[in-house]
Amino acid sequence: MTRKITFTSCEKTWLIQLLDNRLLQHRYSHGIPVKVVNATRNVRRKLLLDLASVYFGEYENAVATGCINEQIDGFYADLKVDKAFDLLNLDSEQAYLTRMIDMGKDMLYQLGYDRNTSFPKYNYQVRYRDTLAAINKMKQAPEICISRTGGDVYKIGFVTAQLEIFTWKMKDEPGVHDLSLFARTPDQARAIKKGFELVTDRCQAAILLNRMEETSGGSLGFFKAILN
Repeated sequence: MTRKITFTSCEKTWLIQLLDNRLLQHRYSHGIPVKVVNATRNVRRKLLLDLASVYFGEYENAVATGCINEQIDGFYADLKVDKAFDLLNLDSEQAYLTRMIDMGKDMLYQLGYDRNTSFPKYNYQVRYRDTLAAINKMKQAPEICISRTGGDVYKIGFVTAQLEIFTWKMKDEPGVHDLSLFARTPDQARAIKKGFELVTDRCQAAILLNRMEETSGGSLGFFKAILN
């Protein structure tokens, strides 16, 4: 069974590098099946043709998938992002790792590989770029929904100018892939906002959160950083 693959130029270049490394390993290893070596060479040859799309056979598809998965595992070993808060201050190296992991997942998706496991970071359906985009939208949201108990905020919501909405309970710390904004109709947005004690602007919401004391395991620090 063949599979049609359409990689970007960056994706092609990266995979060719991975294939070159794999072929070098084959040179100094014993017992590598000939069909695997040939499939590796075939994938590399097809990518070098620089066509808009290529077709991979079963073994070629498996070789490409294996190379990408191996590299993604290496990226995750060096990645120091465990929660959403960690994405607020990525240095250049960590930002590079998130971009490369996302690119690898895009390629695996095309190759038909479904890496759904019990670990969210290995879920090929999620991307760091989506979480970062959600964070940027929250940083620009003009309306902030607040509910309080005993003076402390226990639930918060962000409403963008385009009526994309995110709500969260303050007692829970958001994970890397928990942040998603969903588009709502005006009626839906009004209904959601009515479920909060008040709707205010970013400045007033920041004042309310700055009065609170941080507790372990919560999300106060994250949302303070989003609002300030």
